[in-house]
Amino acid sequence: MRVGFTCPDGQNIKFADCLKSCRMGDRCASEPTLHYLAQVRPWEGKTSPTMCFKGNLQNMLETLNDWYCTVDSMAFLLFGQNHHSLMDAAAKGGNWFSEERIDDEEQRATPDIFNETTLIDYKTYGSYKVMKVLGIRSIDTPTGEVLKSGPRTGKPKTRKVKEQRDEWRDMHELIMQLNRYRVMVNKKLGYVITKLKCQITVRDGGIMVASTRGITKNIYFLDVPIITNDKVNTFFKAKDKEILEVINAGTCSTECTEEERWDGIRCKRYCHVNHLCWFYQAGLEKEVEK
Repeated sequence: MRVGFTCPDGQNIKFADCLKSCRMGDRCASEPTLHYLAQVRPWEGKTSPTMCFKGNLQNMLETLNDWYCTVDSMAFLLFGQNHHSLMDAAAKGGNWFSEERIDDEEQRATPDIFNETTLIDYKTYGSYKVMKVLGIRSIDTPTGEVLKSGPRTGKPKTRKVKEQRDEWRDMHELIMQLNRYRVMVNKKLGYVITKLKCQITVRDGGIMVASTRGITKNIYFLDVPIITNDKVNTFFKAKDKEILEVINAGTCSTECTEEERWDGIRCKRYCHVNHLCWFYQAGLEKEVEK
């Protein structure tokens, strides 16, 4: 469990000690910011839908070990939470349930907003992930000319063109997570959700890196397909069982999958327990740097 901050000088400090007094004499962020980031939900013996999209090894290490992180590494958490808080305030007074706990006997969950027929989830994604969700790729497209020099002389000249296809969309996580919420809402409140939506705010929208990836808007409001309850239950029951087994055993002999590791990017840049991970410490970092 996250128990404290890593200070700018690299030293770790427990939350309570940090909030009582800054060991460096000059705080790295405002006290309200630090108080908010120090809030951690303790392990209650139940997984959550979001845990099911992490590797079993990462879930076990995060749950059973004390670990620290820098305030800087949690900056995007503040961004996303501020977004959720604003939407939560706007939804109050309307015909919506906002941030309603819908735990069942297997998992704990808090969907963003829903009513009797529609469930909406808010996401804050970087443009790279938005590109994958939308199914946008760069395709080599012939220009009608040929190369006039070099080893490929006479070959057709091409240029990169962004193309979008539905079959390229990577929506597995959104589909599974929102459908799990749908099933839980029905089980707890009896509502039959017939529409799932995801509103994505592009974290780096409006700048060149986003536009070069074909991301031209700052907000995307997408339909998320409804799948059968059997598919939802099969996926989450299997993953839930795996997570609980490794946490209860206190050991995990298999590494996270490539998809769970984001091809190594999550391990290197976004996993706060990589220093405890036998797979990462065995040499994954070198693979990622290639």
